[in-house]
Formats: sequence, C-alpha cells, structure tokens
Amino acid sequence: MKHRHNLEDRYQELDNFYVKESINHSLLGTWLGFIVALAVLVLAGYFAFLGYAKTGASLAIAVIVGLVGTFVYGTTYKENNIKQQ
Repeated sequence: MKHRHNLEDRYQELDNFYVKESINHSLLGTWLGFIVALAVLVLAGYFAFLGYAKTGASLAIAVIVGLVGTFVYGTTYKENNIKQQ
C-alpha cells in the first residue's frame, strides 16, 4: 500500500513538473516573439527615417499582420483543445 502512495506522489510531481514547464515554455515564446516584433518595428522605423517610407511601412504592416494571425491561430487552437477534452 505504501508503494502505491509513493507512485501516486511521484506521478503527481511529474504532472506538476510538466505543467510548470509548459507554462514556462509558453512564456518564453511570448517574450521572444515580443522582442523580435519590437526589433523589426524599430527596423521599420529606421527605414522610414532613412527615406524608405514604403519599405518601412510594408515591414511594419507585415509584422502587425503576423502578430494578429498568430494570436488568432493560438486562440483558435486553445479553444479546439478545450472542446476536445
């Protein structure tokens, strides 16, 4: 009986570990995406500053469309996972 409780405790620890790591992985991806998007928007502003306004605007629009698309995809993906469970 004691062995069974030890196994249950171990499984609970593993579940907690995987949930925490999943959250950390998600947060890391969010921060890295934010940093990359910010860097590209700064680059777009720099292009506009140099006189390449169309290039800067195109780059900025591409980043914004990419961010919105990623957000919509992620939201839809999470909703589908919740419905399947």
